[in-house]
Amino acid sequence: MKNRIICATAVLLAALTVILAVNYITKHETKPDRGVLHLGLNAEITGIDADRQRLCVRGTDANSTPYFGEGCWVDCGRAVETFKVIYVDYSKKTVDNLIDISLDELLIGDNIIIGAYENELNCPENGVISVEQIQLDTQRMDCGPSKETAARAELARVLADSLKAYANIEDAAVDTRYDPVVAQIMVSPGGELSKEQKESIEKLVSEAFPDCRIEYYTTGW
Repeated sequence: MKNRIICATAVLLAALTVILAVNYITKHETKPDRGVLHLGLNAEITGIDADRQRLCVRGTDANSTPYFGEGCWVDCGRAVETFKVIYVDYSKKTVDNLIDISLDELLIGDNIIIGAYENELNCPENGVISVEQIQLDTQRMDCGPSKETAARAELARVLADSLKAYANIEDAAVDTRYDPVVAQIMVSPGGELSKEQKESIEKLVSEAFPDCRIEYYTTGW
């Protein structure tokens, strides 16, 4: 019996050692150096592959031509995932002049400003450069969210303000850019939401956005 206990203990210690080693390697794993992030590369769209979220672009100045030449495909997948496809209305001098847009709003002939890491620019994978940000530089009168999108954003703002009024909720945000919509709720340090509060919150949120996903946090997001 004693030998069995010793063997079991040894197995557990060996397993624990492996787990600790894996955790250490994971935490201390060196992230690949992607080089400097270039955010001001001017280009013109010459082709669009909507299915693969790619744009064919050509450089329009001395800084961007060495990378894009007269025709180069760029992968916008990462920019789309991180909501970094944007439009800046230069006629506005207020904070709302920066607008999230979709890749579908870009057209052949548009001037754009690309953000990409140096290593991606110098060593594109299969000839395609992965980019971090796309800014539509061509100015448009009708660019930006539709009336429906604007209405959803306003509803999200009102819902977030209503959630903040609950006791023990320090902050709240409702993001309509996700599908389904995500409601993020920050519970006050040391606070706790009762079952009744959570049921009330779920009812309030579902009335505004039926498929909304609710995420609770106890520390900063």
